[in-house]
Amino acid sequence: SSDTASAERQQYMLRSVLVGIDGSAYSAAAVELGMRWAQRWDATLVGLGIVDAPTIGKAQPMPLGAAAYKAQRDETLLADAHHKVAQFLAHCAKQCAKAGVMCQIRQEVGSPAECLLLEAQRYDLIVLGQHTFFHFETQEQADDIHHIVLKQSLRPVISVPLALPMGQAVMVAYDGSPQATRAMQMFQTLWLDSSHEVHV
Repeated sequence: SSDTASAERQQYMLRSVLVGIDGSAYSAAAVELGMRWAQRWDATLVGLGIVDAPTIGKAQPMPLGAAAYKAQRDETLLADAHHKVAQFLAHCAKQCAKAGVMCQIRQEVGSPAECLLLEAQRYDLIVLGQHTFFHFETQEQADDIHHIVLKQSLRPVISVPLALPMGQAVMVAYDGSPQATRAMQMFQTLWLDSSHEVHV
């Protein structure tokens, strides 16, 4: 009945969206999509910034007597990472406030993949840029965090391209595998298809 469908929809409405924020253009697109969906479902957007201390402090081969230099260099990079992550999160909070979106910001220190997978258990949906740059202090190219989270997360993960699509249709790739089945179930459970034409 329509009353039953309405009750189910209320029960499974999207209530929280976790967005991984790394300061990149892909991350900005992820925040934008996260805000759109948070507005649509009156959900809370949680912006997660991560100081990648393990990679910054990773042991490296160095000449004799260079340990003091590395320690100073690591301390400088950590301080800079804390500052940058705080800026990323402040910008996210400002955007959400301007859009009227409920927002929480969290800063964690540790392995980006581990932090994201641990935090993901507390929220309905994870939104990441199609390419992630959580190692921003130590490398300029994209890292592998996006792929790790996609493979291991127990929650649905939305992978956001650099430019958000403007279409009104959804294409679902389905191959009958357990992963595809789970993705389809979560897609329907969260009512992400409620206003779009869906092609499987």
